[in-house]
Amino acid sequence: MYRVLIVEDDPALRQGLCNLLQASLYRCYDFSCAESAVTWLSTNQPDICIIDRQLPKMSGDKLCQTIKAQHPALSVLILSGKNSDSDKIRGLQCGADDYVTKPFNPEELLARLAAIRRRIPYLIPTPPSNQLKLGDTIIDLNTHTVTFIDGSTQTLTLKEARIIERLQRSTNRVVTRDELYDFVWGQHYLPNSRALDQYMVGLRHKLRDTSHEHRYIVTVRGLGYSLNC
Repeated sequence: MYRVLIVEDDPALRQGLCNLLQASLYRCYDFSCAESAVTWLSTNQPDICIIDRQLPKMSGDKLCQTIKAQHPALSVLILSGKNSDSDKIRGLQCGADDYVTKPFNPEELLARLAAIRRRIPYLIPTPPSNQLKLGDTIIDLNTHTVTFIDGSTQTLTLKEARIIERLQRSTNRVVTRDELYDFVWGQHYLPNSRALDQYMVGLRHKLRDTSHEHRYIVTVRGLGYSLNC
């Protein structure tokens, strides 16, 4: 399965890209800003990057240059509403392997990604398992597998694994509900949405963390959640 990094500050478009690519058996890692993507890239290696040119703070052009400086063989596709010839040339001069203008045809985007894949000499191997230890419980964030001390296992859904991944990045610090929604769902949500609460109940059940005083995922009333490792 090819791993795709998506950097797009429009939450609706970012979610649409994730839905499109996941349906075509890509594994997506999406961020709303370049800075978060650079941090993620310091410890992870995707196969393809899809980045918007007009990002807050660090621009897409600068992000492309940064990616190519650190990972010369990593393929980058730029998505942009700027469609003049000079804009396309500038994007390609920044190191992009391809340039697609918005709005785009989903089938064309998939075809361009397939063309990029054909130019990848080999599928970059998935890095060693990103394992998290919670007491006697081991969570493998690559395979979404929970292994208990008795040898039994549970399988996390993609969103459950993403919740754990986001909490892990801020271990022992409160992660707000908004931060979790942005990272896991990547789109605007209704203020009265209970989706996160429902996922937390299921996640705690799978982690056998259902006692009144939760050992691993702690609720901080009025703020969010923190992870105790």
